[in-house]
Amino acid sequence: MSSRPATAAAAVLLGVLAALVGALILRTGVTYDESAYAAMGPIFLTGRPGALAREYPPLPSYARGLALLPLKPSLPRPVAGREKEALNPNDYGQLFLFRNRAAPAALLRAARLPSLALALLLALLIWSWGKSLGGPGAAGAALLLLVFEPNLLAHGSLATTDLFVAAFSCAAIWAWAGYLKGEKASAAWAAGAAAGAAIASKATGLILLPAFAFSLAWCGKRRFGGLFRAAAAAGGVTAALYAPIGLSGFTEMLAFRSGEMGRVSPSYFFGAAYDSAHAFYIPGMLLVKTTIPLLVLSFWGALKLRKDHPEDFRAASAALAALLFAALLRRTPFGIRHFLMFYPLLCLAAGTAAAYLWKSRPGLVTGLLAFHVFSSMAAFPFPLAYFNELAGGPRNGRNILGDSNLDWGQSLPELRNFVQKNPGGLILSYYGKDCPREYGLDFQEAFSTPGLCPGSSDGLLPGVIDKEWLAVSATKWQGFYESGPPAWGWLRSRKPFKVLGYSILIYDVTKDSAAHLELSRMYVRAGRPQAAARELVRSQTISSN
Repeated sequence: MSSRPATAAAAVLLGVLAALVGALILRTGVTYDESAYAAMGPIFLTGRPGALAREYPPLPSYARGLALLPLKPSLPRPVAGREKEALNPNDYGQLFLFRNRAAPAALLRAARLPSLALALLLALLIWSWGKSLGGPGAAGAALLLLVFEPNLLAHGSLATTDLFVAAFSCAAIWAWAGYLKGEKASAAWAAGAAAGAAIASKATGLILLPAFAFSLAWCGKRRFGGLFRAAAAAGGVTAALYAPIGLSGFTEMLAFRSGEMGRVSPSYFFGAAYDSAHAFYIPGMLLVKTTIPLLVLSFWGALKLRKDHPEDFRAASAALAALLFAALLRRTPFGIRHFLMFYPLLCLAAGTAAAYLWKSRPGLVTGLLAFHVFSSMAAFPFPLAYFNELAGGPRNGRNILGDSNLDWGQSLPELRNFVQKNPGGLILSYYGKDCPREYGLDFQEAFSTPGLCPGSSDGLLPGVIDKEWLAVSATKWQGFYESGPPAWGWLRSRKPFKVLGYSILIYDVTKDSAAHLELSRMYVRAGRPQAAARELVRSQTISSN
């Protein structure tokens, strides 16, 4: 492919990326961590984040704060009756989104815009890097793979830190590979500066400097001046970004993250709940959350890069190995979002393989690239719940993985649309930090975890009703965050009427006496006698008709 058509194709792909991410920004509901990350923007711009600096890094917070400035958001006041109670960041974030002078949707979309800008910059980086490795053909294939990579689409449209650290880490690895090739001081300084930006975006960025050292030794180089320059640049950029809020914020972050190393969290892995991450959780997650063509082509491309571009291969491999090693030190079920750095590098390797194979097997390359696009778009506009065909696709995702790999509370807009098209009473068990009543949903609450949302949640459905829907978030359905057997385990034998966004299961319980009896028992155990009585009467009424 000549230079001019290749550049035109790249411009088209960048436009497609902007359109896809933009559509997701507008459509996707609030995910679990986003409200807190959105609130950090204005807080960090005040220069007084306090203890929040240990958990929320400065660079993404500054970016979101600037994006939110035109809306002039207010910082929330304490909730009546809880003035002396310290709110956790997620609760505070809900107050910021849902009790502000600006509309929640406007605040959320503005907070997500920096991720869109960063996604486009990352795409340009992969395009440029791809050209240096295999020419315009490799760059074009790598860019196409990246534009339609479902995990990058999903998290490139959210107000979190995950894309920030992935993008700056990839920039650092690219610059460091350049240093390994020519030992130019400028490349080492650039690698360090990008590494500093990654560190100030998320603690994961700390793996970069050890990875630099390892790749330097792997290349057999004995001169460590470049490593010292990179470390100095990383330290300088990190210090500069932490300076407005106090350098103590960085040391507090290190202490906080170190303290987390011994903490474990429950997980859901291939249909079973575990107290911590299964031994094969991370490789299994990477296997089922990555498109099959990307897996195939990136493996092929890695072998070619190892031979033809050893410095790039070693710089990237050392960083990926360091990230995997750091993750495996903790028995925590990290979501795929913590491994976003993998995907631009996989796309780069896969693009190199595609360009090489095109010379002899253009039909195979065309088929694999088309398969990648089709597999990703089959899950759109719900890429957060993407699973490849080996896992049975996104429809089977709830039987494979949970939490941010599937259900991060993002599908309330789909529930609103369903209720508008299918009127009736709604019983809702929602998991997330979005607020159902912000979507005009009137419902009977059933053990949801929405946190601090405006409006009462104590209403009951009438005893006589023409249509009755039960909506249960996939995380609630899986039950791995609960002690004891899953409260909704009795739903496993029932086929849902519909699954919204692959993450909210809808059941028609209008004439289901047994379902209402189970609900009654659940309300009794939760100490809600009025709701229990309503469900018991409903069960008896259905049985008698």
